[in-house]
Amino acid sequence: MWRYSLVLGLVCLGGIGLAQTQKHFRVESDRDYKSISLNYSTSSGICYLGAGNTDDALSVFSTRDIEDFNHRFNKNLNDGELGIDLKLEEKNTQSFSQSISSKMFDKSEETSNVWKVFLSEELPYELDLRYGIGAAFIDL
Repeated sequence: MWRYSLVLGLVCLGGIGLAQTQKHFRVESDRDYKSISLNYSTSSGICYLGAGNTDDALSVFSTRDIEDFNHRFNKNLNDGELGIDLKLEEKNTQSFSQSISSKMFDKSEETSNVWKVFLSEELPYELDLRYGIGAAFIDL
């Protein structure tokens, strides 16, 4: 009986470990940044965007592995303004019509495609946010 409990406990711990939130993208704060221009786009999923409990200018977390999605992450500093371009796209294994149908008509709650984007409270931001199918929760 104790072996069964031990195995069950290890399986549960392993499952919890697989669903841990990971930091995928990060931009550290710097005194040279006077402002930040963030261009953020995602094709699908749930996104939470707001102030973070960190000194980073930008932190992006998800429970997904980085190999599970296509991404583009660029930054450049121009005369005190830091430009950040972050684009996240679902790797699609379905046809276009199957993808649209499943995203529009599937009533189950999507928990595997969640993004948390945290911004610093110390810097002014210009935000260009573009979302595809999903939900966005913005708290500035």
